[in-house]
Amino acid sequence: MDVPLGFQRILKGGVIAVCLAFLAVLLWASGVGADEAPLYVLPLSFVIVIWLGFYGHAVISGRRWAWIAFLALYIFLTEVNLRTRPIGAGGLDWQVAMKLAVWFGGTFLAMLRINSVIELLRTPIGAAAMIFMGFMMLSALWAPDPGDSIVSSILLFCTLLFAMAMVAELAVKDILIGLTIGYCLVVLPSLAISPFMASFAPVNADSLGEADRLRGFTNHPVSLAAICSMLMVCCAALMLYFPKRRIILGGVIVLSLATLMLSQSRMALVAVLASGFIFWLRIRPGASWLIPIGVLAATVVTLTTASVGLENVLPKELVKLVSRSGDVNELLTLTGRSVIWDFTLNQIADAPILGHGHNSAETIFLERFLFFTVTHAHNLILQSLFSVGIVGTLFLVTILIIQLRTFLISPDLFRDVMLLTLLVSGITETAFYTRLPGTLSIVWMFTIALAAYHVVERRRINAALWAGTGGMEEGLSLGAGFGTDRAPGSVTQPGGKRLSESLAG
Repeated sequence: MDVPLGFQRILKGGVIAVCLAFLAVLLWASGVGADEAPLYVLPLSFVIVIWLGFYGHAVISGRRWAWIAFLALYIFLTEVNLRTRPIGAGGLDWQVAMKLAVWFGGTFLAMLRINSVIELLRTPIGAAAMIFMGFMMLSALWAPDPGDSIVSSILLFCTLLFAMAMVAELAVKDILIGLTIGYCLVVLPSLAISPFMASFAPVNADSLGEADRLRGFTNHPVSLAAICSMLMVCCAALMLYFPKRRIILGGVIVLSLATLMLSQSRMALVAVLASGFIFWLRIRPGASWLIPIGVLAATVVTLTTASVGLENVLPKELVKLVSRSGDVNELLTLTGRSVIWDFTLNQIADAPILGHGHNSAETIFLERFLFFTVTHAHNLILQSLFSVGIVGTLFLVTILIIQLRTFLISPDLFRDVMLLTLLVSGITETAFYTRLPGTLSIVWMFTIALAAYHVVERRRINAALWAGTGGMEEGLSLGAGFGTDRAPGSVTQPGGKRLSESLAG
């Protein structure tokens, strides 16, 4: 990479400044004691400032490696947990400040590509996402803690802008690389410490995740399992771009699977397997008809189990084998989720239209749910109904319908398997509907941005065909000649991404 002459002078000047600062602090510290913190802090600060200037210049100029590195850092700092606080504790500490810095840094990147972001927001799915975010912010008017609701809504909206900026700037392959690096920075160290400890930070006494379940550098075993599942999907998608690296990527998948098994979280693995199977059926010629049959069968099994009881469907001995603790009641109540869902439905009945307000679940659950410590509904749709009611949930369902339609029209491995994994996870967890940006909410924003990009590129193709043919009838005729999964190779994105790279499964 060619560094401008002026910037080279800044770097040289910075190096000289570091040396002089280190010498000055060394002389000062020799008089007051060599253990003084400024001996290390001040020179280190100069180094950080210099490298931030260098990196900032690379980001602004659109260097591919700089954007990928920021995405990896964004993922890592969002999920890593290095300290323990009581459940429900608020306020700003050093770790929250670190996360806020990277979240608003992502918003800064979005402002650098604001024209492309606005173009993505002007699509149907972009508009639906904007309305949904706006309603979440509006719900602060009747939420128990309006300040927290507004902050949460703003941060989630910033995450959406960040995802759209990344999609506008980077190719799908580059996004996968950034996500994979970020996930590996959490998963691999967590697996490395597993023989010695289950968690880097002390386990909270009120946490429902058993102390023997691996959580590593996250705050809960379910969070670690979700990251493992996302990493497995990313590595599988990267195999299409780097066929010569399949052995390495396969090794990462094996390590991710081992970490997921140590977390003892079952739904994350089920979500990956189910979503992969559904995607395989969709791209398999003549097998798509099995998808509605599978959905119908799953619905029948769920309703049967709910009506007659799991103990009357499966033998108790088999249930004990599947149970994590060996207790039949663990599966009969879905690890206590049936009790949580019953409480949630009663709360939804109190405010069915508008809900209790976005980000109100933690406050209400901690105050009114008396059986054990829990902060959310453990179901995607129930969490949405609880927070934003029927009105807000209709906006959410609209987004999901648009995404599923895009999947049926033009399937894509990364975008659609991620979406299906989120939806399956949403059966027993809140999935991407979180109070603060997390792994699953960030991934969901990326699936929205990629679906919006699909629409934008289709518009560009139609405009190019119209301009090239000089007439509506010929343009429509040529446009019909392209399949839903193909496009002219000359149509590219500002970031250098070809349409086929984003759309082809």
